[in-house]
Amino acid sequence: HPRWGASNTALARWLPPVYEDGFSQPRGWNPGFLYNGFPLPP
Repeated sequence: HPRWGASNTALARWLPPVYEDGFSQPRGWNPGFLYNGFPLPP
Protein backbone atom coordinates (compact mmCIF):
# COMPACT_ATOMS: atom_id res chain seq x y z
CA HIS A 1 0.00 0.00 0.00
CA PRO A 2 1.63 3.30 -1.02
CA ARG A 3 0.44 5.31 2.02
CA TRP A 4 1.74 2.94 4.72
CA GLY A 5 4.66 4.65 6.45
CA ALA A 6 4.24 7.85 4.44
CA SER A 7 5.42 11.07 6.07
CA ASN A 8 2.91 13.54 7.53
CA THR A 9 0.24 10.87 8.03
CA ALA A 10 -1.48 10.07 11.31
CA LEU A 11 -0.41 6.98 13.22
CA ALA A 12 -3.29 4.75 14.28
CA ARG A 13 -2.33 3.20 17.63
CA TRP A 14 -3.98 -0.02 18.78
CA LEU A 15 -2.78 0.48 22.35
CA PRO A 16 -1.86 3.66 24.20
CA PRO A 17 1.87 4.34 24.54
CA VAL A 18 3.59 3.15 27.73
CA TYR A 19 6.48 5.18 29.08
CA GLU A 20 8.83 4.32 31.93
CA ASP A 21 8.43 7.68 33.63
CA GLY A 22 4.79 8.12 32.53
CA PHE A 23 5.69 10.97 30.18
CA SER A 24 8.54 10.60 27.68
CA GLN A 25 11.13 7.95 28.62
CA PRO A 26 10.62 4.70 26.63
CA ARG A 27 10.33 1.38 28.45
CA GLY A 28 13.67 -0.37 28.78
CA TRP A 29 15.65 2.88 28.52
CA ASN A 30 16.87 2.59 32.11
CA PRO A 31 18.52 -0.85 32.49
CA GLY A 32 18.19 -0.70 36.29
CA PHE A 33 14.38 -0.50 36.16
CA LEU A 34 12.66 -3.89 36.53
CA TYR A 35 9.27 -5.02 35.18
CA ASN A 36 7.60 -7.72 37.28
CA GLY A 37 10.99 -8.27 38.89
CA PHE A 38 12.85 -8.76 35.59
CA PRO A 39 14.77 -6.43 33.25
CA LEU A 40 13.55 -5.99 29.68
CA PRO A 41 15.72 -7.64 27.02
CA PRO A 42 18.18 -5.38 25.17
